[in-house]
Amino acid sequence: MRLYIPFIAVLQTLICAQEVPYVPLGTSSNFALIAGAAISSELGETISGNVALYPEVRSKITGLLDEQVDGGIHAQDDTDNNIAAIAKQDAQIAYNAARSFASTVLRGSDKELGGQTLGTGVYKFDSEAQITGRLTLIGGTYDVFVFQIASTLITSALSEVYLDGDAQACNVFWQVGSSATLGADSMMTGRVLAQISITAGDQVIVDGGLVALTGAITLQYGFVEGIAECDRDSGLPPPLGTTTSSTTISTFSITSTFSSNVPGPSVSAPTIGEAAV
Repeated sequence: MRLYIPFIAVLQTLICAQEVPYVPLGTSSNFALIAGAAISSELGETISGNVALYPEVRSKITGLLDEQVDGGIHAQDDTDNNIAAIAKQDAQIAYNAARSFASTVLRGSDKELGGQTLGTGVYKFDSEAQITGRLTLIGGTYDVFVFQIASTLITSALSEVYLDGDAQACNVFWQVGSSATLGADSMMTGRVLAQISITAGDQVIVDGGLVALTGAITLQYGFVEGIAECDRDSGLPPPLGTTTSSTTISTFSITSTFSSNVPGPSVSAPTIGEAAV
């Protein structure tokens, strides 16, 4: 008698590309929040990492007390305003780099990421992207995930970006062409690099960091942890076209590593340019 063993085929998108470029964060890797216009927070928000606002002044940071921030708060009108300027500058360079990478997966108008399992790759969306439910990112310690989103990123309430295998939050990057909205009680993993603004609902947890280059970051009660750059093993190639410079942020002496051949503002100039088109 022939024995048939039933099985369930789970339809998932599992893409495994190799040697995805790493996004160079420079000094911005030490910041949980970086914004251009304003930062507002409900009392009770917890920030693990530094906070920077540039070119606006400290009065544009509202509802965020020093005791809520495990790090320093830096703005344009501080005596050490160069810290905020360089962090914002390095964030712009990171945004430009993430936007410039050649895509390995063209998503087009297929905007829904929820319910999928994805491997390392550069995923390009022609317009918006959304996450409903769970998105699983699976990979090794040094696998990089880059999402290039032409317009908006919206995550639904209770959604989650879950890491499987040895994948790390410091290797996940969301380049958003306009603004990002994170639904209440959701969990975002990776660094969100938005050209304009980021709004997070109640009880949102972010494991990576938030950057709103020209607009505001608006938070409610929740938790944002800034994840420093991954320790790049000597067996891995460094970011393309890199140079180094140093500065001091809060009580941490760090090294800024950035891509000198990616469009963006010069390190010597505190003025931050717009993203490359």
